[in-house]
Amino acid sequence: MSSAVQIPPPRTSLATLPIDQNRGLQAMWAVIATEAMLFVCMFASYYYLGNNKDRWTLESPPHLKYPLILLVILLSSSFVLHWGERQVRAESFGAARFALWITVFLGLAFLTLQGFEYASHWKDLTPQSDSYGSIFYAITTLHAAHVIV
Repeated sequence: MSSAVQIPPPRTSLATLPIDQNRGLQAMWAVIATEAMLFVCMFASYYYLGNNKDRWTLESPPHLKYPLILLVILLSSSFVLHWGERQVRAESFGAARFALWITVFLGLAFLTLQGFEYASHWKDLTPQSDSYGSIFYAITTLHAAHVIV
């Protein structure tokens, strides 16, 4: 009987592995599609409840001061983040970090303004008020959670 010593294969270092820039791309698209469908369902509920005025006691349309400002902030943060992504591809990492911090700041500004919007609505509208109140707070809270994540 031979007592041959088996040599384990050499370990592959992480530094020697190829970098796959598209790794996880399909999974990210699946996450985006899932999030989009979740918001589509929430807005479908909003419009379904709005069609039957017996379930929707709101007589006047909601004020759009806060929502329009919030929309501008969200669109701005999307453009800044996209610009930052282009800076990463151009290997301008300082500008990319700057874009990331601007995006974080805009997200915090969004959440702060949403808190002011909640405070202004809470006098007349709560989740227990009617179906409009429940779907309003459901959609906006889900969106705030999305911004936080």
